[in-house]
Amino acid sequence: MSALAPAAMQTLTLPRGEDLQRADAAPPRKFTGFVVGPFFCHHVYSDDESVVMGTPSNTELGEWQVTHVTTGACVLRGLPTPFRALWLAEKLFTYPAFNLGSFKAIKEALAPHEEDIASLRWEAKVGNCQRTCNFSFTGVEG
Repeated sequence: MSALAPAAMQTLTLPRGEDLQRADAAPPRKFTGFVVGPFFCHHVYSDDESVVMGTPSNTELGEWQVTHVTTGACVLRGLPTPFRALWLAEKLFTYPAFNLGSFKAIKEALAPHEEDIASLRWEAKVGNCQRTCNFSFTGVEG
């Protein structure tokens, strides 16, 4: 497995891959976020929706999502901060199966790690990201 390069900001069209092929797929829209290995961390709102709601750089616009770039599958939605999305993407990058080309192949390869991945997803959404999310310089968590 190669080392993880720093997150790079990019604009991608979603849905994509297998997710775009679903009968109930949303119309394609542009999303700007950070590519972390095989993952894309972005606002749940598209760039167009963000412009209508406020400035695109405003992280208060809504929740963040981690999407698998190749398949377009949503790994986790509803993350309150970009830090949590990036943290989860970096942790999931350690599982080589996420580099497989299809949702079915990834799901089958990750079956033995289902509990570990569920735990990481929980930590990212409502936990403390293994003691890295809710830090405070004053020592009081907020």
